[in-house]
Amino acid sequence: MKPLIWSLRFLLICVICGLTACHPASSIKRHEKLMLPDNPKHLTQAKLRKIIRQTRYNQNFSVRESDKFDFTAIDEYARSAPDDVRSDAKTLSAYLIKPAKNDWEKIRAIYTWLISHLEYDMRVYRGYRTPVDPGEVLRSGIAACSGFSNLFGDLAKSAGLEACNVPGYGKGYGYLENKEINTPNHEWNVVRIDKKWHIFEATWGAGSVKNGMYYPTLDYYWFDTPPEEFIFTHLPQDPVWQLITEPLLLIDFEKMPRLLSPYFRAGFSGQDAFSCLGPDLAFDFPVVYDTGTINFQIIKSPMSGVLNQDEVYYFLIYAAGMNDMMIKNGTSQIVVKPKNGYFATLVTAEAGELKICLPKPGSKRYLVLVKYKVN
Repeated sequence: MKPLIWSLRFLLICVICGLTACHPASSIKRHEKLMLPDNPKHLTQAKLRKIIRQTRYNQNFSVRESDKFDFTAIDEYARSAPDDVRSDAKTLSAYLIKPAKNDWEKIRAIYTWLISHLEYDMRVYRGYRTPVDPGEVLRSGIAACSGFSNLFGDLAKSAGLEACNVPGYGKGYGYLENKEINTPNHEWNVVRIDKKWHIFEATWGAGSVKNGMYYPTLDYYWFDTPPEEFIFTHLPQDPVWQLITEPLLLIDFEKMPRLLSPYFRAGFSGQDAFSCLGPDLAFDFPVVYDTGTINFQIIKSPMSGVLNQDEVYYFLIYAAGMNDMMIKNGTSQIVVKPKNGYFATLVTAEAGELKICLPKPGSKRYLVLVKYKVN
């Protein structure tokens, strides 16, 4: 009797395993199964796994140490600082760090005050002298990069922090791809916190220049920026401040593609971007646009910005509160609906361009998040 029972059990196991093996997602990890498109039945299991494996993106996503803290109260305190405390760097620093409970809150208050009270001096592009002395910067409220970094450094040191100014090369406004950068043209800061150096770029955090116009912002991407992301736009004159495992030469920096903050804000990893670079440091990355107030996270998508026509690609994007996502694929348009904020879809690329779009808040228009070329 027992042999018969065991035979029946073995047969049942085989049937279950056989049925499971026929399902395309059977050997996909559980969290990936939940994020697969609704109906991938036309794909074999091997093909589906290959597609997902090719979108290996976000494996090395950079986590900032500063992300552990809630700076809401400190930011509000620094932004609302009265004018009578800006007589000199020591007085201002003492005021800013008064409610701070740790070094992270100290440097956050200093960074927030700088980006909310100083503006970039556009006269630098016309050859005019701009304030660089911290006292002069405080009085005028304007500065170029050296003025920002000098005041940042003085405020940080007055707060008892170990800080350094870092002169170097920046791929900012007016930069052209593959252009030679003969002399240092930018300056920022590093601060030692919890026995580790961290990068702070207050000049770019205060605003940006587009089409000859300055646009003030409060940009916290440049607060404690991961070194492996920072290096795509900034190269220190002293290699020690690159803070990466294998420092680059200036000639390498000039060859590297420029990846701006929207690319990394979208969730792409600096380490993964580095791994894509060939011996000549060239690679076509997808174009990622600054969408302002739209919050989204690309969880999975191809790393290459050039896709092959008629090939199937997998996209997984998180955008809480959005009711639909549109993919403009060649001459076609595909509307994708979310599951708990996740948009998952398989797309067969058509010739031309493939664009991932989300609705613009308060409008019927769609804004392009990411753009791929399709050959």
